[in-house]
Amino acid sequence: MRFSWHALVWAPMFTPLVVAALFSVGVNSVKAGVTAFVVLLVFGYGVSFASTAGLLLPALCVLSRFTRLAAWKSGLVGLLLAVIPYLAIAFLMWSSSGADSGPPDTPFRDFLLNDWNNFILWSCLAAGVITGVAFMLLAPVAAVDDGLVDRGR
Repeated sequence: MRFSWHALVWAPMFTPLVVAALFSVGVNSVKAGVTAFVVLLVFGYGVSFASTAGLLLPALCVLSRFTRLAAWKSGLVGLLLAVIPYLAIAFLMWSSSGADSGPPDTPFRDFLLNDWNNFILWSCLAAGVITGVAFMLLAPVAAVDDGLVDRGR
């Protein structure tokens, strides 16, 4: 697997940067907009970095044992792994969806089926794809072992 500290630091930054910029544009004052941008960027980068280091990299390491990694494969892994944070967020939303933030009225399965077009779901999936592809594009190209060099094996 190709690993790079440079890629690990910068790949999780793209999605929080765009989201923080979009949300801070709608704020009335410049000072509040800058504050919103910084807070959203720091919080989003923390979540994105933790997801990249804790979910994406181990999954890519395991996948690299079976196949040669490409940007589209990394994006697909990011897409599939993005479901995990979404399910955690959805569970929190469901658990407080009852009357007066009490116990929910519907089962969690029904909540998920009715909530498939949620902005948070599509944001998580897009962030997973973008981060997965960005990591592979920012990581240096691994050298191909053509078997011509004796490495003392």
